[in-house]
Amino acid sequence: MELDEALLEMVVVDAQPLSIVENAGFKAFVNLLDPTYIIPGRKTLKAMLQKKYKDTKEKAVAELGKASTVSLTADMWTSINMDAYLAVTCHYVTAEAKLSTVLLGVRKFPDTHTAANIAEAKSALMTDWGITGKVNSLVTDCASNMIACANQLHLRHVPCFAHVLNLVVKRSLALTPELEEMRSRARRIVHLFKCSTTAKEKLCEIQLQMGRPLLKPIQEVDTRWNSTYAMLQRIHDLREPLGATLANLTNDITPFSAEEYESIQQCLLVLKPFHLATVELSEEQRVSGSKVIPMVKMLRHRTGRLCTTMANPLEQKLASNVQSTLNDKFAIVEKMTALSVATLVDPRYKEMGFCSANSSQAAVERLTRECANIIPPPPPPPPPSSQESSEQEDNLWGLLDSHVGTQRGSNATASAIAEVQRYLKDPHLPRSEDPLKYLGKAPPWLFQLSQIAMRHLCTPASSVPFKNKFGLPDVAQLDIFDETDTAVEEDILLELLEANPDMCLTLSERLCVHQLSERLAVSSCRRRLRRKLDVRLLPSSSVVAEECSEAPDPLWAAVLSQPLPVSCLQSGDCCLGSEEETGRRVPNVNEQLFSTSS
Repeated sequence: MELDEALLEMVVVDAQPLSIVENAGFKAFVNLLDPTYIIPGRKTLKAMLQKKYKDTKEKAVAELGKASTVSLTADMWTSINMDAYLAVTCHYVTAEAKLSTVLLGVRKFPDTHTAANIAEAKSALMTDWGITGKVNSLVTDCASNMIACANQLHLRHVPCFAHVLNLVVKRSLALTPELEEMRSRARRIVHLFKCSTTAKEKLCEIQLQMGRPLLKPIQEVDTRWNSTYAMLQRIHDLREPLGATLANLTNDITPFSAEEYESIQQCLLVLKPFHLATVELSEEQRVSGSKVIPMVKMLRHRTGRLCTTMANPLEQKLASNVQSTLNDKFAIVEKMTALSVATLVDPRYKEMGFCSANSSQAAVERLTRECANIIPPPPPPPPPSSQESSEQEDNLWGLLDSHVGTQRGSNATASAIAEVQRYLKDPHLPRSEDPLKYLGKAPPWLFQLSQIAMRHLCTPASSVPFKNKFGLPDVAQLDIFDETDTAVEEDILLELLEANPDMCLTLSERLCVHQLSERLAVSSCRRRLRRKLDVRLLPSSSVVAEECSEAPDPLWAAVLSQPLPVSCLQSGDCCLGSEEETGRRVPNVNEQLFSTSS
């Protein structure tokens, strides 16, 4: 039925729970739209979902079966509950010359993260999807177990470009200790506005008075790419409102001076190319593997120019560190077969994308050999009969005929050389054009190279796109341990806060918010608390109080007129210990309270 299919599509696209069909509000809404429609039950919906998954997978397997070559991206991911998962995606070019991606699987990975265990899991996925023997390359980070895994599977390993860029920036910043004091102060400023409602509201008030759009400071997170750039950029954008706000607050944080803001702006000029490169090469539906070598060339050019134009010693040192680290990390990138051939067969770049003429020539030779290997050889001449053999002994033209036969074997190489050279002399495609679309309509003389290009251009530059398959969960369990524990990392909580500023916390009974204080934003709590926090994303128009069955203690939620942002939780702001202390009613855990009024 069409409505059943639409309901199933909504559940899949919006990642809704199957229990939505049992919700009273949803039933009332559907009944108002169509009183004749009978909503399928939860079990029926589950069966429909399983059938849809099976049908969709069969179509995807059939589509992959048509692809001659595919590339894989893979990485390990750890959930909020500290469960490890292995995710693998497959990238290929369709018969219509379009780049396509299939998520092969996100599997729980309880085993140790050894190369052998990871290789076994990936091999099982490749067998299940019928792509064993078709994989051209495996794109992962540079972890030793991932590299060893590729070797065990006999796959060409391609390092994730975004990961390497992140390492370049981090190492360059570490080599510039003069910048550390400014980064540390910026983190303290951001932390103040993340944890103090007074500071946050004051900043919003001053931005409104200045006629500015409401912006929030962004915290630096060690594991988040470009977070240093994002933090400094937002600090610089908010320099006037921040200065006015800090002057009206009682705190021990020294605002940045005009000279320091100028230094921050110059440092941002150094880091901005890396931010733009990471964003561009992390796109999923565009050819990106062929961009790596030209992008490195452009980054080298930009940083080299900055080294000669920067006047301030701090910016000069940062630019110099970035340049040296970039050259060190990408010293052999032009010698990697997967990337060099991909760059050469991309009609937007060809030889122009290389820094080294020797690397470019080596790539041309590799491409020529590959092209010669796929040119079909001419049909062999029929074997001579015994009568013809006796006649050839007296044949005047025997020597010439033997030379012609020898030349037949070299025709493939000669044709490959001619095709490659003609392609290289052809005008470049504009950078904004789609190379796959161009190659899909290539003229007959470019047939062999277009086939090679389709195989190499399916290699992505980064394993980042697959991370988009992971969203922050609607319900996430966080454990607050004592300071001897390291199970909870700061970036987990900060990522939740950054993505969901209106997040609410359901706290253990009799656990006051001020006990957590500002230590909630770090990896441990010195009061040796071992309490579970049930983090729920509540829309601003609803309030829910319920018991959490997984927690050892009864849990309750404070009913507020609006969800209480986690950033409001700081010492002295409020204490959810009793109605007298908070001025707000604390419900019993067994009460079913729903409110739609603000």
